[in-house]
Amino acid sequence: VGHGWFRDAERLVVRNGQHSIDRSVDRPSGDGDGPLRFGFLGRLAETKGLDRLLRSFGDLPEGRAELVIGGTGEPDYVASLGEIAGGRSDIRWLGFVEPGELLDQIDVLVVPSTWDDTAPLVVLEAFAHERPVIGSDRGGIPELVGLGDGWIVDPDDRAGLTGRLEQCIEQRDRLAEHGRRCRSAALVVTVADMLEGYREAYRRSGARGF
Repeated sequence: VGHGWFRDAERLVVRNGQHSIDRSVDRPSGDGDGPLRFGFLGRLAETKGLDRLLRSFGDLPEGRAELVIGGTGEPDYVASLGEIAGGRSDIRWLGFVEPGELLDQIDVLVVPSTWDDTAPLVVLEAFAHERPVIGSDRGGIPELVGLGDGWIVDPDDRAGLTGRLEQCIEQRDRLAEHGRRCRSAALVVTVADMLEGYREAYRRSGARGF
């Protein structure tokens, strides 16, 4: 499309349906005592941008919030992340966890991918748990976040990401409302929706039997 191909084609977006998402809700986002809890969930790899998040989080005064990290990766890279974290007591490393186990512990999920991540499932998993998302402006992340509620940042803008973290802390009382809007998005991205999308695409193409 960017090169001018398919100028006359009708466009229809069919999103991947998800049947394995836990759509239960333990507690509203932002509800609870103590520091606000941000989370990262995914493979610990350079393209996922955790190093950016650690640097931006590190610019917050210690004790202002917590960062909970779930995932595994190559030992050398994980060690480099530990050096960036600097042994702060407000950063917790869980290793491999099921999505719900981490999402139940946090208030806001951060998806700071530095590559054009197409459709990270973790965004929808967060939405199902009524957790708003701070997502990077790469690939399909803005479109996914737009289905629910959250904020888009440039992961290479260290001060901008830190500022967004601070705003979430300062507006903690609004996070539950953001979370409720997120949940409605997770409930509609189902396998049935995906199948109907493909049927509609075939109907529009003139194929028979749909």
